[in-house]
Amino acid sequence: MVFKKGDVSDMVNKILDITQNENLEKQLIEASHKHLKEHSPAVIGSAYYNIITEALTDL
Repeated sequence: MVFKKGDVSDMVNKILDITQNENLEKQLIEASHKHLKEHSPAVIGSAYYNIITEALTDL
């Protein structure tokens, strides 16, 4: 999956609006802080995708 600039934040905002899941929001914030300094946008996007997929599976 390829992410363009802005795609991840748009996707995250839409999903947070749908789920209103504070725990998901906390995980996404922690993941972004952890990965921003270390990885490319594609890797960050992949991390977001994995967290979101796991959270939506639990719904």
